[in-house]
Amino acid sequence: MNRLQLFVETVRHAQIVAPSMELMILLGILTVALVCRAVRIGLTAAYLFAFRWGWLFVSENLAKKDIVYLQAYVLLGVFVLVLGLIGMMRENS
Repeated sequence: MNRLQLFVETVRHAQIVAPSMELMILLGILTVALVCRAVRIGLTAAYLFAFRWGWLFVSENLAKKDIVYLQAYVLLGVFVLVLGLIGMMRENS
């Protein structure tokens, strides 16, 4: 079975569970960030929580079968984070 078929089958049959305490913490952080008009902090917090939940999914389902998925997830996640931080550091024009 090639990697694409393995990925599709794993995603098709996986159960995705988000920890309820982490959802409440994220909701609290986003509420405070939006009330204080700290949009960049809210976006960064949302990205970090989404990355963590993705990490849980990849490590539980795909990494057991092939380590390439875990390596690709980390590299792409760090790349997107760096691009996002660079974009946030630039002044609005």
